[in-house]
Amino acid sequence: MVTNTDGNVQTDAVQPGVSQEGTKSKESADNTLQTDKQGAEGQQQVQTQSLTPEQIQKMINDALTPVVEGAKREIQSIKDKSKSEVEAALRRGQVPNKILSQVKTRIQEESPDLAKEIEIAELREKVGHYEGNEIANQTQQQQAMFAQQFQDQMNQFITTSGVDPKDKKIDWGDDATDYLTKQSRILNSVSKILKSREDDIKKTIEQQVKDAETKLRKELGLDSVSTTNQTPKSNKPDSEKTPNDWISAGLQKARKKTGG
Repeated sequence: MVTNTDGNVQTDAVQPGVSQEGTKSKESADNTLQTDKQGAEGQQQVQTQSLTPEQIQKMINDALTPVVEGAKREIQSIKDKSKSEVEAALRRGQVPNKILSQVKTRIQEESPDLAKEIEIAELREKVGHYEGNEIANQTQQQQAMFAQQFQDQMNQFITTSGVDPKDKKIDWGDDATDYLTKQSRILNSVSKILKSREDDIKKTIEQQVKDAETKLRKELGLDSVSTTNQTPKSNKPDSEKTPNDWISAGLQKARKKTGG
């Protein structure tokens, strides 16, 4: 109970079931929370007011930079992937024209510069493909002409050498990787054929000389006594006579001159 300025007695109202001390404690706690909140707001306001506009802008930039850079990387990744996919599709020719047109339209909307690069790449691809086909056709024609000329020259050489181009002993070098090796194998095989033929002729001549010598010694009686002075005549034409025939004819003429 308290006395007011008029001298009247005033009684404090007390809620039922709540003591006066409890009420004062609650009011004290509320005042403390309000004081702390006001203190924090005041401290934040003082701290914000102490920053310069440049510092505030820097804080904003620092906070936004990672987000902006991440967004740029994501966009660039999408562009690179789209460009790679379109270029690969152009090379393989496996993307339908309708889908390819849709992709190009989307890229044109998102990145006109990238669309221009892709268009240039397409033109280069077409020009390169055309030039490649032309070069391939010309190369095939030139190779065919060279192969025919090579074959004709080899046939002429073999024939001039006195060998039949159909001779199975000729090594045409069909499995050779280049024409130089092929030519070398052909020439070597022809040389072997000619050498073998020369050896055969030499052996034949040696045998004919040996037979002529044996016959001559027999006709002259160097190895045995001849039982007859008659020498058989050869009726062969000159073109068919062997060295033995010529020797026999020469000996016969010599006997006639000497009276044998």
